[in-house]
Amino acid sequence: MDSPLALVLHVDALSILFAFMGSSIGLLVLLYSIGYMAHDKAATRFYCTMLIFIGGFIGLVFSANLFVFYLCWELVGLCSFSLVGFWYTNRGAVAGARKVLLMTHLAATVCSLPYWSSITAPAALCGPIQRRPQLHHRHLPADARCARGQERAGPAAYLDSRSHEAPTPVSSLLHAACYVTSGVYLAARMHSFGVWPASWGATLVWIGTVTMAVGVMYAMVQTDLKRMLAFSTVSQIGYMMMGIGIGTPLAITAGLLHCLNHGFFKGGLFLNAGSVQHATGTRDMNKLGGLAQKMPHTTISG
Repeated sequence: MDSPLALVLHVDALSILFAFMGSSIGLLVLLYSIGYMAHDKAATRFYCTMLIFIGGFIGLVFSANLFVFYLCWELVGLCSFSLVGFWYTNRGAVAGARKVLLMTHLAATVCSLPYWSSITAPAALCGPIQRRPQLHHRHLPADARCARGQERAGPAAYLDSRSHEAPTPVSSLLHAACYVTSGVYLAARMHSFGVWPASWGATLVWIGTVTMAVGVMYAMVQTDLKRMLAFSTVSQIGYMMMGIGIGTPLAITAGLLHCLNHGFFKGGLFLNAGSVQHATGTRDMNKLGGLAQKMPHTTISG
């Protein structure tokens, strides 16, 4: 318990919710991957990385001290880099993986530097992250920046890079179900620190509102199927952060419920997009139409 490396777990409703989301959606994605990766020679590497990613995400939400939380956070980020660049012979995938690594880790590290630099006692590092009223007002600004940075870094890295070159199961798990929602988890976890200052709740509400509006406007003008879903993810995360920023029990519950709902339906939509691309050879929505008769099973599942 005194060591920052102590593997202490904290189980509550919030951690169970996100662990359930990561494990259940991860299971569905892995089942989908059986057919998708059937003819890939590097399937073993793919499954190992996916399992490490899911395990890192579950460890993140169950971690009971800040140091292990940060290690799991970085493990998830490294797995994201590896999975986006899975087809490393494709130059587009490699470029996308580099951008994902740069944007996600830069946002998380820079935004969390004020937090780590403000901790002077070793006990603070290995102390529980669930109840820390004495650190609340001093660390809340850094925590809020870290949460917002991670919440936006995942979608932004996906949109601004060529990470759509990654296998479809990767897009579904990383950019719809797990990685981009880790910022939502951190923001929700911050409510257990104590009462938020009104200014920080209002700031998070405004950021969530702007994120929601900008994401949906960009989604409306996309012609690439995956990019449209990714911009939609940005908008939906804005909904979640807005609910958490409002801070009332009903608003937080609504934001977390939408997070769970979004993980399942957006993950399924990404998998459907992969099926459409596999069958037609394109993601250009201007060239797609009349697929209901040719792909009835995909139509029903969508």
